[in-house]
Amino acid sequence: MSRLIVAAVSVIFWLASASGQGFPLPNTVLGHTQGNSTAPILLTVFFDHQCPDSQASWPVIKQVIAYYGNQLFTRVNIFPLPYHHTAFTAAQAGLVIASAAGEATWFQWLDLYFSQQASFSNTNTTTMSADQIIQAMSKLAVQLGVDAATFASGMQYGNDFDEATRIGWKYGCSRGVTGTPAFLVNDIMITDPNAMDYTLEDWQNVISPLLPQASRRPSKF
Repeated sequence: MSRLIVAAVSVIFWLASASGQGFPLPNTVLGHTQGNSTAPILLTVFFDHQCPDSQASWPVIKQVIAYYGNQLFTRVNIFPLPYHHTAFTAAQAGLVIASAAGEATWFQWLDLYFSQQASFSNTNTTTMSADQIIQAMSKLAVQLGVDAATFASGMQYGNDFDEATRIGWKYGCSRGVTGTPAFLVNDIMITDPNAMDYTLEDWQNVISPLLPQASRRPSKF
């Protein structure tokens, strides 16, 4: 990415963060969750459906979730980056799917979408209209048991799902997120620029020392 693009995107994020006080307060904490809500560790993740680094880090995060079990509560937020042309549409699609089929299906959606990420890249969608992109995503939603008409209705511009997607993006800006993937542990940002490449062992080195002494697990299987 050129320095000009980086600078422009940074300004967009700064403006959104500065104006964050103007977006409606959500009636619940934002994000898609897995695990024990009373766990001692909260792992918050910000992904973009079209971000290759988000796609690459997700399998490791799933390993972390499995390893820590009820000691970890995970919240995945979607932060559609403006230079990924289909990212906002995918984020809205995920909210429609979660509403229609539940949070567990949303995580199936994330897996399925990441497996098809290349199909929705800027290059591969450059000649597609917005309606054609929605139709292509609808085929994925149907695979997950969501009715095509329900999906199409939820993808309308200006509806509650559209607004919720915008609020979710502004929420990310308010937390200081400027790119993906981004990770917070117990609401503190992981600032290591290599965090996107962490292995399970790397995450163990971050999380295990934070657990109560009696509940710590060995650093390796």
